[in-house]
Amino acid sequence: MSERLRDRLVSAGLARWFAIADPWRVRRARARRTTDGGTLVSVPVATFDRIPLLIDRTLPALLGQTHAALEVVVVGDGTPRALWAQLEQVADRRLRIHRLRRRTRYPKGGLERWMVAGWRPRRVAARLARGDWLLWMSDDDIILPNGVAALLEVARQDPDVEVITGAYHVGTLEGEVRRPDDARSGLGFDASGMPAMLVRRDLARITWNRHSWRKRWNRPSDYDLMERLHRAGARYGWTAAIVAIVPEVAGTGLIGSRGSIEEERRRQQRG
Repeated sequence: MSERLRDRLVSAGLARWFAIADPWRVRRARARRTTDGGTLVSVPVATFDRIPLLIDRTLPALLGQTHAALEVVVVGDGTPRALWAQLEQVADRRLRIHRLRRRTRYPKGGLERWMVAGWRPRRVAARLARGDWLLWMSDDDIILPNGVAALLEVARQDPDVEVITGAYHVGTLEGEVRRPDDARSGLGFDASGMPAMLVRRDLARITWNRHSWRKRWNRPSDYDLMERLHRAGARYGWTAAIVAIVPEVAGTGLIGSRGSIEEERRRQQRG
């Protein structure tokens, strides 16, 4: 069987499964829901070797939020022990860390690997989370000081909302602004939304598709997750407030897949 045919069969089978399972999970979560939701926000963060970046930039931005009821759950994807020891020195009761003993197996191709990198540690972090909401973030994205508060304000105004997104800058604070109602995805909203996606904790079982790289469309796992939540009938809300920045990958001058692939190429050259 060719790899292309295998990919098509896996994608088709998963699409059928998700079409049944995801709406059922949304209905079940609503049936069991007894409150409009609290305000404790858990931020699951998957990482491998970006510990210095986490310590210097990502964590200070998260722990410096104006919204105080927050915890950060960092899961290391087989992170080298020497790097992990640096994270263990961060003293903040809102930070919880867990290191997986072995790194997750990913597709061999750099682009395909980028599509799904972190799917397993994100699932683990979601299970460890104690919050009423999950804020999905990458380990190199930056949340602005009022970001969490701005997203939660949407839930305060509409208690039925289940997924909340916000606008964000690309590159720097002066970079392009992408809005949550961007219709380029064909779904009527910005299907990336990774740096600004707040999801009710009881929908956490609709989680990362480790096979999304096999698809021919919406291949990144965050695109896949947003699309599946939408198709499952989750109630969306959004704010025009700019809540985050998707910065350039350090030392590359690039963002997204191109930046991550270039970062890996340079890492391999260093040995």
